[in-house]
Amino acid sequence: MRKADIIGVGLAVFILILSISVFLYALGNNIGAAQPKTDEPVSYSYLIKEYNGNIAVFKTGEDTPDQIYEVPVETLPAADIQNLQSGIQVYNEQQLQTLIEDLTS
Repeated sequence: MRKADIIGVGLAVFILILSISVFLYALGNNIGAAQPKTDEPVSYSYLIKEYNGNIAVFKTGEDTPDQIYEVPVETLPAADIQNLQSGIQVYNEQQLQTLIEDLTS
């Protein structure tokens, strides 16, 4: 075997091992597990929706907002406006923070 072939095979093995390691790390740390499993009952903690033209966060079952963001809904993309009009159900605090960052940036 040529030296270049050996280096290529070695690099491919290294990338494969690295990919498997990252996958196992993510699996062990539940990365991407913000959504409940489908066999678990779903209970949402928050609802993000439009309130007086701005983005607001409501605790589930509440009529008054828990937080209001001075971000006019009309400045958002059409898909976000539509989602806010119907309300975005949020499962947990981590998901809430991620969605608020996306909507307000």
